[in-house]
Amino acid sequence: MMECLKDPEVLKFTGSSGVFDWDAIVEWYNTRNSQTDRLELAIVDKNNNITVGEVVLNEYNEDKHSMNFKILIGPRGRNRGLGTETTKLIIDYIF
Repeated sequence: MMECLKDPEVLKFTGSSGVFDWDAIVEWYNTRNSQTDRLELAIVDKNNNITVGEVVLNEYNEDKHSMNFKILIGPRGRNRGLGTETTKLIIDYIF
């Protein structure tokens, strides 16, 4: 994920500055499994056994039947169909 978070394209589309407290980021990712109001999953390139991004579902609103969907793919995961595959898998999981 560090490579993804440093990527100029990711920075551009997320509005991030690229200046990070890396210890805080590691700590933040280490708390993802304990979150009860969101689902955050790594996108893994199985052929190379590397994390290339993340998919997040959050801000669920039961009354409006809506939620936020975010997908972030770093440079080693782009243009290979991983975003399409991830989106299909998460839709199948939700519905």
